Amino acid sequence: MALRTLDAMAAGGIFDHLGGGFARYSVDAHWLLPHFEKMLYDNAELANTYLTAFLATGEERYARVARLTLDYLLRDMQDEGGGFYSSEDADSEGEEGRFYTFSPAEVCAILGDADGGLFCEAFGIQAAGHTEAGKSVLHRFSAPENLAESYRLAPAAMATKLESLQQRMWEAREQRVHPHKDDKVLTSWNGLALSAMARGHQVLKDARYRAAALACAAFLQKDMFKDGVLLRTWRQGRAHTPGFLEDYAAVALGLVDLYETTFETHWLRWAEQLVEIMRERFEDSAAGGFYSTEAGQSDLILRQKPAFDHSLASANALAVQALLRLAEHLDRADLKASAEHALRCFAPILEQAPRVCLGLLEGLEWVQQGPLEIVLAGPQQDPRMQALIDQTWSKYLVRRVLALAVGDSETSLHREKVPVHGQPTAYVCMNRACRAPVTSPEALEALLPVRQI
Repeated sequence: MALRTLDAMAAGGIFDHLGGGFARYSVDAHWLLPHFEKMLYDNAELANTYLTAFLATGEERYARVARLTLDYLLRDMQDEGGGFYSSEDADSEGEEGRFYTFSPAEVCAILGDADGGLFCEAFGIQAAGHTEAGKSVLHRFSAPENLAESYRLAPAAMATKLESLQQRMWEAREQRVHPHKDDKVLTSWNGLALSAMARGHQVLKDARYRAAALACAAFLQKDMFKDGVLLRTWRQGRAHTPGFLEDYAAVALGLVDLYETTFETHWLRWAEQLVEIMRERFEDSAAGGFYSTEAGQSDLILRQKPAFDHSLASANALAVQALLRLAEHLDRADLKASAEHALRCFAPILEQAPRVCLGLLEGLEWVQQGPLEIVLAGPQQDPRMQALIDQTWSKYLVRRVLALAVGDSETSLHREKVPVHGQPTAYVCMNRACRAPVTSPEALEALLPVRQI
């Protein structure tokens, strides 16, 4: 069901087939006609989801959608300071979707009659159109199955041809009046983008995503963290408004993903600092769980404890996941206890309405089944170590904790994890019970409980 949905979204008009990225939602049951607004959080979460689908299936089409989505964020949504903007409007020149839609005549004027006819057939551009203005939304699910055969091209040659035409159409579209960009930077949404970029580098091996993740984290630490307070919003050099629970939790999660990408421990330590502040200012130490706002705000009638997932996972789900991952990395039983206290607090809701609390259920599964701990020992710059890292990054591993032990161990997760016979070494453990260490990617792969769909 999940893969069918991802395929339908990627083929539909909700996906931007020229510039990458997803519109906010579809207004029909077929993913055809979108509300054309693009949101940072949607694209960050969907990029992460398509990356996971690629790991789970090995199907390149999921990697392609993830890559195009991440590239859209890099190209159109990242500020020069490193943060990511919030959204792009649906309207331009007073008309919703004007920037994104085409008529057959417009396509042929750009590509010529022959290539224009092929493009219209491949992307469902019709004379009648789909919008009130009579323009068509680009999509793929109405393309004839025998399109390549009818043009006497091999499937691979047709794919290459269409990519070339898409590039030409994108270049032409760039000359249009662009929709307005909401250039404020929101901290929680940037935490999601940080995760997506970090995981994008792990899965797709693209150094641009690693650089973007580092730039985003550096921006958040420098411009959004002032005097021990994580601020919520930034625009044109000015940051303001103390952060909510979701800001602390989303950034902490993003920093864990960044550590598991770069193995720079200062990002893990900043994540630890953020969850310490989160526990101090938002946790209900008596009943469990976390309030969305700090105590003592005079403009609030009540403090809420968000448990239901909406466009984002609930703030408590993000908090639980951050606490559980950091508890393993840092050997902090108190962090795990906070997460378990929160899960007990929401247990009645999880029983009554589990489908609206999937983020919390993910945390519950972590507690019940335990994480998969992979500790790599040895110098990161050794090519043999990078081969072990790549082996780990390329697998669909649920509840994975990935750490690099170098020199003196910082936590018990690293303790006694040392290179064997001077070679970079991998230790695979469940609940701190470890298999025999291995030194080759092939031997590591044999130990990994890989799920394949």
